[in-house]
Amino acid sequence: MSKEVRIAIVSSEIAMSQSLEKVMGHQFQQMGEMELKLRVFTHIPSVEDAIVHYSPRIVIVCIGKNDRDDKLHFLAQLSRVSARVPVVVCAQDVESDLMLACVKRGVSDFFKYPLEEVEIRETLGRLLEKSFLINREQKLGAIFTFFSYKGGVGTTLLACNTAVAIARITGKPVLLWDMVLQNGDVPFFLDYEPKMTLKELIQDMDAIDDPYLRSALPPQESGISILAAPRSPEEADSITHDQIQQMYGVLRKHYEYIVVDAGHAFTDPVISIMDASHYIVFPTDLHLPVLKNTLRCIGVFEKFGYVEEKFKIVINRYNSKYEEVDLAKAEKILPYPIAYTFANDYMAASRSLNTGIPLVDLEKKSPLTKQFMAFARLLMDGFDTKSSPKGSFLSGLFGSKQK
Repeated sequence: MSKEVRIAIVSSEIAMSQSLEKVMGHQFQQMGEMELKLRVFTHIPSVEDAIVHYSPRIVIVCIGKNDRDDKLHFLAQLSRVSARVPVVVCAQDVESDLMLACVKRGVSDFFKYPLEEVEIRETLGRLLEKSFLINREQKLGAIFTFFSYKGGVGTTLLACNTAVAIARITGKPVLLWDMVLQNGDVPFFLDYEPKMTLKELIQDMDAIDDPYLRSALPPQESGISILAAPRSPEEADSITHDQIQQMYGVLRKHYEYIVVDAGHAFTDPVISIMDASHYIVFPTDLHLPVLKNTLRCIGVFEKFGYVEEKFKIVINRYNSKYEEVDLAKAEKILPYPIAYTFANDYMAASRSLNTGIPLVDLEKKSPLTKQFMAFARLLMDGFDTKSSPKGSFLSGLFGSKQK
């Protein structure tokens, strides 16, 4: 069975896009095991349309004589996703100032028009290899990030218990990473006094190996290791996007699963960890103000170019007597399907918080415990159903889509 490869072409230059279609079609016929699927955008699309809903392996942007500034602006928007979706520029005159402007916007390669088949073949081969490598790497040291746009919906509780459930199911190294850099609550939830925090681990990054981590982040009775947030706001402010990327690259070599409590703020370090995540778990509940914030957050996800399958909406505290809307109404309001629902078991959750013992271990007969175990399996195995956007009057009213 051939593997489908999607490539998006953004071009108002008809001759240029037709030449690309012809040359690439010929190349893919020779490869045999891959089926080319092309989509040509004759007008500059939104990142949502080009990346989120089409999910290409490669984006080719054709720059003509009269649309250079508009295309450079589009490339700037694409730069958010260029680390995982390679971007190529095709132009008749690839002069040095254009190349520099494109490289600053995350462009990987260039095609000079008229096209040369040898150049196309070599570049496509390299970029596709990179794309499939990125896809494979996401499955190594899988990272699941829990993020909500508003506090109070149970993000930390969900992250902690999902991490413990994964450890119980697999018996493999699992890291629970507190990325709420200002006043993270993971240690409080699990009655844990950290020996070392994220800031200190960053300072010792070159020394990290298995013995070092066993000492610095010792496995708990629950089976997980905990990486706590910095001890002070000053330490948190000094942590950079690049340091988080480097730290993830190191930690994924030592932990098969990494669960992140990312809190509620779109900071550079949090966005960095989201970019690397296999799934973003996005908790909400069935109150209209919370659903409104959920829609706003989805709009941000779409601007970042996160494909539909990357973020999973979950409803927490389902069946609470204080719910303002029912599940059917929520499914109409939200533009993507609800992936999972967690029951409302206030007493069990309170006992877990008061004792510092994970609910999965403390309340083994609670419906929530069974749900955490089932949800952990879903995360590890991948979700079977594919998301499909929906529209509604309320979603338009709340402004989740920006076209």
